[in-house]
Amino acid sequence: FPDGYLQLTTSGLVAINGVLPALKTPSKYPYTMTVQQQLMQDLVLEVGYVGSKGTNVPRYAELNMRPYQIINGQKVFTAGAPRKNPAFDEIRPLMTDTNAHYDGLQVKLKRATSRKLQFQISYTYSKALDSASTVATADNSREAQASLDPEDPARDKARASFDATNNLVINVGYPLPVKIGRAHV
Repeated sequence: FPDGYLQLTTSGLVAINGVLPALKTPSKYPYTMTVQQQLMQDLVLEVGYVGSKGTNVPRYAELNMRPYQIINGQKVFTAGAPRKNPAFDEIRPLMTDTNAHYDGLQVKLKRATSRKLQFQISYTYSKALDSASTVATADNSREAQASLDPEDPARDKARASFDATNNLVINVGYPLPVKIGRAHV
C-alpha cells in the first residue's frame, strides 16, 4: 500500500493510477410509464417503457498517451511511438465525465389466481449505452482498461458490456391440493 499509486511496469518506468481532485458525483435519473389492461377475469396485459440516464459516470483515461496523426479526418495513434512524457509509463486517473443511457420496452402477460394454473410471461427489448461499463461493475475482462481516446470520451460510447437486447422470462405455477397442519398430504 505505501506505493499504491506509483508502480513500476515491465518497461521500468513509473505508472501512476489515481483520482482527479474534483470528481463530480455520479447521478442516475430513472423514468417509466406503464399501462395495464385486464383481458379476462384473471388475465392482465402490461406494456411499459423504462429508461434511465446516468451522468458523471466514472471512467479511466490514459493521459500519457502516444501522439496521434489526423488521417482522413480520423485520429490515428502510432504504435511504439514515445509517450507525451517519456519519464512515465501510464498516467491513468479516474474521471467522471461520461454519460450512460438505458431504454427498454417491457411486455408482461400475467394470470394470477388462487385455484388454477398461474403464469407470467415477460419480454424486454432494450438497449444500454455507455462509455465505460467495467469501472462500475469491475468486470474488466470484456473491454479496454482505459478510454481509447482520453480527449474524446464519446468515441468509446457503444452498447454496454452488460447489454441484453432481448430477454424472455416464463414462470408457471400450479397450487397443489395440500392442507397445512394435516397429517396426510
